Amino acid sequence: MIKWIVYLLLTILLSYPCFASETGGVTIFDFSDPAALTGWKCVDDEVMGGRSQGDISWEDGKAVFSGYLSLENRGGFSSVNSPVIKAELGDYAGMKLRVLGDGRIYKLTLQGKRGTSGYFFQFDFPTQQGEWTEIECPFSEFGANYRGLNLPFIPLALSKIRTTGFLLSDGKEGPFRLEFEWIRLIHTFSPER
Repeated sequence: MIKWIVYLLLTILLSYPCFASETGGVTIFDFSDPAALTGWKCVDDEVMGGRSQGDISWEDGKAVFSGYLSLENRGGFSSVNSPVIKAELGDYAGMKLRVLGDGRIYKLTLQGKRGTSGYFFQFDFPTQQGEWTEIECPFSEFGANYRGLNLPFIPLALSKIRTTGFLLSDGKEGPFRLEFEWIRLIHTFSPER
């Protein structure tokens, strides 16, 4: 009977959209399958008259966020947002990403209600040109932001977070490209962090 219950519990857990990683956390987005891009949407500064253009695509087992950042018409941002995260973020200490960048500084974002013009939370991370990097993003280091204005008095309430994403707003006009293989929720961070 106990074996059957354990089997049933494992079957339920493994059928959940998140699955365990070797670090003890869970992978919430695994881009080895192009279906993982379903529901991801780009939002650029065109919503306020800017001319930046971003796109999200799939190439050889990874997601690619790429485009052109324009500073025309007081623009200067491009972003991509996930579908709803199907995990309790409050059970974890942060997120971990595997990315290949272009040397620019990107932001990992967390939002409450998708598609609203309200504030969101962001974590800045540098990328190395042509080098795969695993980035650890502690929830304690995310800061609130509203249209480029930092809001340090607003705490991050993980129970209200619905989506994640990436944002480029480094003030440098030109092409950009960020590749990512997976996004995980993690309990602990590496000692070298």
